[in-house]
Amino acid sequence: MTTQQNVVTIGAQQKVVVMHVATTRRELLANKRRAAGLTQAEIASRVGITQQHYSLIENGQRDPALRVVLRIAEVLDADPRELFADVLDEQAATAESA
Repeated sequence: MTTQQNVVTIGAQQKVVVMHVATTRRELLANKRRAAGLTQAEIASRVGITQQHYSLIENGQRDPALRVVLRIAEVLDADPRELFADVLDEQAATAESA
């Protein structure tokens, strides 16, 4: 994770705001998994996919199917749009053009 500093002016005061910015497409997914105290293998088992497949998803090398998106979000007790907005937007655009 990289750190980004922004200077924010509030009235006459300037403050430096430090923001942590995700460096990979799915860093939030990895952070949520770690916060839940789960390994990639444990998530994969609960979702019904292999650890290798989950690793590709978490590393941004593979986009999951909708059912996998929903299962991962359920296991992590997270909003699927927060974790996979790009995938869901792409699937919606594909459905609209069909």
